[in-house]
Amino acid sequence: FVFGRKKTCKLLKSKKLIYESSSGERNNIECNNLLELPNKNFIVIVTCKSYDIDSFIEVFKKKENLKRIICVQNGIGHIEKLTKEFGKEILVFGNISNLSISRKCNTFKHNSGKGLLNLDIRFKKDRYINYLVKQCKISIKFYNFKTLIWKKLVRLNTISLLTSYGFKNLGQIFKSKKLTNDMKQLLFETLEIAKSDGYKYGNFNKEWNFINELPKKFRSSMSLDFKYKKKTELEDITGKILEIARKKGKELTL
Repeated sequence: FVFGRKKTCKLLKSKKLIYESSSGERNNIECNNLLELPNKNFIVIVTCKSYDIDSFIEVFKKKENLKRIICVQNGIGHIEKLTKEFGKEILVFGNISNLSISRKCNTFKHNSGKGLLNLDIRFKKDRYINYLVKQCKISIKFYNFKTLIWKKLVRLNTISLLTSYGFKNLGQIFKSKKLTNDMKQLLFETLEIAKSDGYKYGNFNKEWNFINELPKKFRSSMSLDFKYKKKTELEDITGKILEIARKKGKELTL
């Protein structure tokens, strides 16, 4: 199962979905629209926004044949809710690297040599995860939990906040000395919070260079949510980071 946003699910329902790897290999993926949950064992990939997690819980709670839940939400606000409801034994937290969706061509395209799915290393030899890899022919890399969460979250928090402020893309931010300095400070503070929470591999220069190499027209999905007055993941991303900062006694200037 894939539990996601309406547009993504509409794409899946087309039954003509293609996954294109970073090497250019294209694989057709058979999709079926199931109106009822199956009686046999199944896995769910949860791709909805973190603020829709309650809807997922309502549909899938107390399903004994639900063997694994792969969660690729932004932020960390969803982790506590899902762990409380399902227990950590079947929850596989992770994120997706450099994936773009072409709804016109019904194609999911993987744009880097990194793992398409980055998952909790506890499940590296898990038979259900290995079955998923074999069936869908997708690449997966595994990391310890803190690395998995913070590796993306450090940049995500920085970019989401600054591009949402005044609805600016990265190019517009870099043209302003003040906004560029604000972004550097925000990245530094987020990285310090991550380190206090057990993230061992963060390097400011490396993270800053990664942001600089992104397209200048790039802006976060959160900035679009703010612009069109939709729900945002601000609380699940920045809100939870600030909670950790307070618990760790970190002083913040921004």
